[in-house]
Amino acid sequence: MTHQRVELRNQVSKHDINGEQGITGSPAAAIRAFAPRAMLAALWVLAMTTGVASAQTITNVKVNKDNSDTGVLGGVVKMDIGKKYNGALVINDSAGTYPWKITGKGFGSTAGTATLNAKTVPISSWSDTSITMDLSTKDLNSKAPLDFSSDYTQDLKVKTKAGKAATKSVWWVPAVEGRIFGQCTWWVAKNRKAAKLSVPPYRSYTALSTSWRPARLQGLKWGTANHNALVDAAEALKDGKGKLTGAYKITISEYNGKNANAYYQYAATGNPSKGEYPGASYKDSDKANGYAP
Repeated sequence: MTHQRVELRNQVSKHDINGEQGITGSPAAAIRAFAPRAMLAALWVLAMTTGVASAQTITNVKVNKDNSDTGVLGGVVKMDIGKKYNGALVINDSAGTYPWKITGKGFGSTAGTATLNAKTVPISSWSDTSITMDLSTKDLNSKAPLDFSSDYTQDLKVKTKAGKAATKSVWWVPAVEGRIFGQCTWWVAKNRKAAKLSVPPYRSYTALSTSWRPARLQGLKWGTANHNALVDAAEALKDGKGKLTGAYKITISEYNGKNANAYYQYAATGNPSKGEYPGASYKDSDKANGYAP
């Protein structure tokens, strides 16, 4: 278009009606001479004012809903403890928790489509410079939305109603009930929800007492660091005569116990009827003080 503008401008300049060549002769000749010159001038003005249509461009993608409790600030993951995934976007297992906002230009005023890793995701609002998507892991795997257990770098593609497309690579992590992958709460939520058990509210575990007995898939809580973990197995121990001692060997699994966003499993032994509760992996003297039945 730039070359065309220059060419049109040159032609108009050469045939300027007020220039050296002018218009001479009969009125009919003047009209014949003026018409093409006027047309060239009009075309040049049109080219200058219309220009090239804006290219479709994605400039930024952010989570459009911060949550300081779960660790989403400024539109991305931002954790004080376990920082491996800081800066990533988040997709929850159900919609409404972490919608994404795409900013850019050239999207058009009529909604088109958006895909993540070639999977179509729902659009909640669309303008020429902004798109909001209320996506969930169900949109990416409707049969197994809880199966996402890693971080992912995938292509986000926006396609306008006119068929033009823009693509941007995005880094994201999954979440279950708002609990973000790599954190201790995510591990408990994922496993309990998969077993159709309730996901314990933040900091609202039942207090441990001497009547507590460990069982598989219970959530455990340590107060000092507010850490959560999961009971994988609980074995009631017996003495040499086969009599129950009241003690248990508990196998515990967790994420981010040592602030590295990593999975870890360990065993603890104690007699809860005597107030012997399992210690934390990071500090055995920090004893569990709550559980989710």
